[in-house]
Amino acid sequence: MISIPAGVRVLVAARPVDFRKGSHGLAALAAEVLNEDPFSGTVIIFRAKRADRIKILLWDGSGLVLVPKDVLVRLAAAAKTTVERSKQLGRSSDVS
Repeated sequence: MISIPAGVRVLVAARPVDFRKGSHGLAALAAEVLNEDPFSGTVIIFRAKRADRIKILLWDGSGLVLVPKDVLVRLAAAAKTTVERSKQLGRSSDVS
């Protein structure tokens, strides 16, 4: 779990970004498109086109921190477990 201190602004970019960009590329994007200073302590969350990954960008006082995160891996594993459990109980589940 990522904890965020009280009073910190969190921005979520609504449009997907090119996930080949690193911390400096995303910081430039935040400054140009979002009109947000990436060095202000604001947490900025970017998403990939398929929305299965996010990148969290923040300034920790000594440098930019870029945290990549796969967000659907756990959901897919949970769905698979649910289907397997249903089969064991004799229920049918149609999951695409």
